[in-house]
Amino acid sequence: MQTAYISFLNERDDHSYFDVTILTLEQFITFYPHDSNAHFWLGYFRCVIQNNLTEAEKHLRCSLSILPSQPYANLVLSSLLGDSTQLLLRTLEVQPHNFRALSELAQLQINKRDFRGASKSVNTIIHAAPFVETDYFIMNKYVNDVLNGSSHVSSYREQAYNTLKQYNL
Repeated sequence: MQTAYISFLNERDDHSYFDVTILTLEQFITFYPHDSNAHFWLGYFRCVIQNNLTEAEKHLRCSLSILPSQPYANLVLSSLLGDSTQLLLRTLEVQPHNFRALSELAQLQINKRDFRGASKSVNTIIHAAPFVETDYFIMNKYVNDVLNGSSHVSSYREQAYNTLKQYNL
């Protein structure tokens, strides 16, 4: 798995970034087909590297069939599907202060006119310490930048304050 992470983070080498990352994970999955994390990352990389949303969704769903509480698979699949409050809530069961999930949930709640729920989500962003990922080693910085928002606390809080004002929450 670390080899796939390194290949993904090496954006200067197109062959490594586009080909080796996917190939490494596909090979890993042949040996460990029940690894939820490997399916999550393959689905995620299929989405962000190849823009292959069909394959991305397939691997994200596989990840969740193995481990329904996999927070990032729930989060990314929710983004792919659009309106999926349930998937965001599953993310928040594991990571209650995942600012990206809270922000996306608040927007869905506003769209559904659930202003009470949106207020709760937005206030959590404003008042809680963000969830910080520490389990992905070399990928921690990337995960904290992109998947949980803990590297961008001020941006998420500014957005939350604006949402409070805009919708009188």
